[in-house]
Amino acid sequence: MNSRHFRSFCAGLLCALALAGCSSLRHGAVPQTGSQLPMPASVSPALIPAAPMAHTSILPASAMAVKPLSAIQGASWTQIPGAASFAAAAPDGSLWVLSTAPSGADKYIWHYTSGTWTNISGLATRIAVAPNGTLYAINSGGGAFSYSGGTWTSLGGGCTDITAAKDGSFYVLSNGNSAGSDQAIWHYTSSWAQVPGSGVRIAGSWDANSYALASGTLTSGGLYILNSAGGIYYENPNNSFVQLTGSASAITPTTIGGIFVLSYPASSGGNTIYYYNFNTPGWTAQAGSGVSISTDSAHVYAIGTTGAIFGSPVATSATQHLYVADDSGSGLIRVYELPITSSSTPTASFSAPSSLGVAANSSTVAVSFLNTTIETFTQPVTSASTPTATFAKSGNGLVGFAGSGKLDSGSGSTLAIYTPPFSNSTTPSSTISTAVSSWGVADDTGGSGNIYIGTSNNTIYVAAGGSITTTVTGPSGRFYRGIAATSSQLFACNVAGSGSVDVYTLPLSASSSPAASITTGISGAPEGCAVDGNGNLYVGVLATPGTVLVYSPPFSSSSAPSITLNITGDTIFGLSVGP
Repeated sequence: MNSRHFRSFCAGLLCALALAGCSSLRHGAVPQTGSQLPMPASVSPALIPAAPMAHTSILPASAMAVKPLSAIQGASWTQIPGAASFAAAAPDGSLWVLSTAPSGADKYIWHYTSGTWTNISGLATRIAVAPNGTLYAINSGGGAFSYSGGTWTSLGGGCTDITAAKDGSFYVLSNGNSAGSDQAIWHYTSSWAQVPGSGVRIAGSWDANSYALASGTLTSGGLYILNSAGGIYYENPNNSFVQLTGSASAITPTTIGGIFVLSYPASSGGNTIYYYNFNTPGWTAQAGSGVSISTDSAHVYAIGTTGAIFGSPVATSATQHLYVADDSGSGLIRVYELPITSSSTPTASFSAPSSLGVAANSSTVAVSFLNTTIETFTQPVTSASTPTATFAKSGNGLVGFAGSGKLDSGSGSTLAIYTPPFSNSTTPSSTISTAVSSWGVADDTGGSGNIYIGTSNNTIYVAAGGSITTTVTGPSGRFYRGIAATSSQLFACNVAGSGSVDVYTLPLSASSSPAASITTGISGAPEGCAVDGNGNLYVGVLATPGTVLVYSPPFSSSSAPSITLNITGDTIFGLSVGP
């Protein structure tokens, strides 16, 4: 297996968190394999009247201002205010939940974003979120609905579970067998169609990569199915099946090569959490248990038996790479395996003349160009890589990926947000207006959902929920291009004057000022910056030759580079750290 695809989740990811809300943990065994999946006779959900969606009064945010008691959590976990019975992580970093009220099967629906809870009208027993942010819900009467722009739309009836697919379509389980047993799988694109298989739980895969396992190949864009015996299956887009070892009562896929599950059978006392890594196949039990689990790949959320809600960053020990953009007319994207030294050479380099910005995640490398286009390349990139998509953008800003896979780009006086999958016809799925030209962009790695935008007039904008929430005025004369963020610090590359990297402490407020300003070693314009998994800061200096400076934490105004890598023939503009 190519090391660039290796993902290894830390065994202590969920250490010491007893989500069950008691002093002892319930450890379910990794169960055995199940049987093949039948395709029961079934009628289209369109022909089954949908039980109407309840119209409930909007509840105040104070209704979620509770923190149910639970056992002591591990250091990597944060308890989120509120009480819930089911969680559905959204690709924009926000979280949808079903609360623990009212009594009965159907529960209130809440949305948590930027630290605030918002209730919407309606009741449901199951929810899911699509790549474009559309919310899907099922009520106890089997009615399936979509929610967008404040409006519920009926989709069909007889449903017991729902999930969104990578391409924006959706699947439901609906009728075909007696209640509580395996139900037929129906897929809705522009009309309903039954697909092979049956189950009690389904989850769409948004992972852009395919994985070869001993039992078969998981092709991108398929569907995970749990049957009533706990068997775990993957249905490929061509309707072939791959059975995974073990069994589960709940499942949530990542986009980085693995799945989280809860052990089987489901227990009201909570089920052990397991992770399956496709790149180094096998199950890893995580300390703790829960009754619901969901991930956006950057974070994992678990609900305890008391209703306590916990979130944690997804920790990986993957091999990381530094991506360097060259804005010269004959430029390249150069890729270096980390850690680098002063004599490092690229492991790959591919043509990208006049490239300004580069961003990399597990599935895609995105490059923004001086000629106002963006090109995307499929991971893992090699020296033979060619664009898989080329689409237009406005302005000469840099690019950055959110944990959800969305691509942010500075575009003149707006920030443009692009939703995968990318194609030659991709256009922004949304935009955020900025008062001045936006350049650098970075997404918060701490789960706040914030986007940080560097501008040409010493201003940093904080955006969340589709609008600017905070405006920070930096020292006079600053011109912020490259931006990078960790969960606790923001790094802003100032290209004005002699150049500097300003270090801000998160969260930002209107009165924030740099906690440090790094200048040592910078002799030219520091156009790009990035941070690796160990907290090291990489600064790309536009010079001849181009220079990459590496600074180690903790950072102060006296920080000096521990490594200097000169790249002959390169005039560095953008940097990114990724898989």
